[in-house]
Amino acid sequence: MPQVILRAGEAAKRLNITPRTLARWRVSGIGPAYVRVGPRCIGYLPADIDRWADARRFTSRAAELIADMANPPPSAADNRPGRD
Repeated sequence: MPQVILRAGEAAKRLNITPRTLARWRVSGIGPAYVRVGPRCIGYLPADIDRWADARRFTSRAAELIADMANPPPSAADNRPGRD
């Protein structure tokens, strides 16, 4: 059975955000995994959206902060050429 691929607008509705927010998350690398369906068409697998959302589920703000400290986002300085 073929997998369902949601268009960006459908994926945004599923997350209760705007398509523009989803696009910003995609560009910055913080959103769910996506599929390039064509040169100007992005899609999302429902399982990837669910997995991404589940990874951001917390029981308290303290648990969220602890998880953030354990996995800090990469710094822009870390991506400079010549840094090993």
